Amino acid sequence: MTVDAGDRLTREDLARLLWVTYRRTHDAAHIWLRETAARVGRRMAGEPGE
Repeated sequence: MTVDAGDRLTREDLARLLWVTYRRTHDAAHIWLRETAARVGRRMAGEPGE
Protein backbone atom coordinates (compact mmCIF):
# COMPACT_ATOMS: atom_id res chain seq x y z
CA MET A 1 0.00 0.00 0.00
CA THR A 2 1.37 3.39 -0.99
CA VAL A 3 0.12 6.58 0.58
CA ASP A 4 0.66 9.88 -1.17
CA ALA A 5 0.33 13.36 0.28
CA GLY A 6 -3.31 14.35 0.25
CA ASP A 7 -4.62 10.78 0.37
CA ARG A 8 -7.15 9.98 3.03
CA LEU A 9 -6.76 6.73 4.92
CA THR A 10 -9.84 4.68 5.60
CA ARG A 11 -10.19 2.76 8.84
CA GLU A 12 -9.40 -0.41 6.93
CA ASP A 13 -6.23 1.13 5.47
CA LEU A 14 -5.11 2.27 8.90
CA ALA A 15 -5.90 -1.10 10.48
CA ARG A 16 -3.92 -2.91 7.76
CA LEU A 17 -0.97 -0.52 8.12
CA LEU A 18 -0.89 -0.93 11.90
CA TRP A 19 -1.15 -4.71 11.64
CA VAL A 20 1.73 -4.93 9.15
CA THR A 21 3.87 -2.64 11.32
CA TYR A 22 3.06 -4.69 14.43
CA ARG A 23 3.77 -7.96 12.64
CA ARG A 24 7.17 -6.83 11.34
CA THR A 25 8.17 -5.44 14.74
CA HIS A 26 6.99 -8.60 16.49
CA ASP A 27 8.92 -10.83 14.07
CA ALA A 28 12.06 -8.70 14.43
CA ALA A 29 11.84 -8.99 18.22
CA HIS A 30 11.65 -12.78 17.99
CA ILE A 31 14.69 -12.89 15.72
CA TRP A 32 16.65 -10.64 18.09
CA LEU A 33 15.70 -12.75 21.12
CA ARG A 34 16.66 -16.00 19.36
CA GLU A 35 20.05 -14.58 18.29
CA THR A 36 20.72 -13.12 21.74
CA ALA A 37 19.82 -16.40 23.49
CA ALA A 38 22.14 -18.30 21.15
CA ARG A 39 24.97 -15.83 21.80
CA VAL A 40 24.50 -16.04 25.58
CA GLY A 41 24.32 -19.84 25.39
CA ARG A 42 27.60 -20.01 23.50
CA ARG A 43 29.23 -17.64 25.97
CA MET A 44 28.02 -19.68 28.95
CA ALA A 45 29.33 -22.85 27.30
CA GLY A 46 32.74 -21.21 27.04
CA GLU A 47 32.86 -21.14 23.26
CA PRO A 48 34.78 -18.28 21.71
CA GLY A 49 32.51 -15.77 20.10
CA GLU A 50 32.04 -12.15 19.28
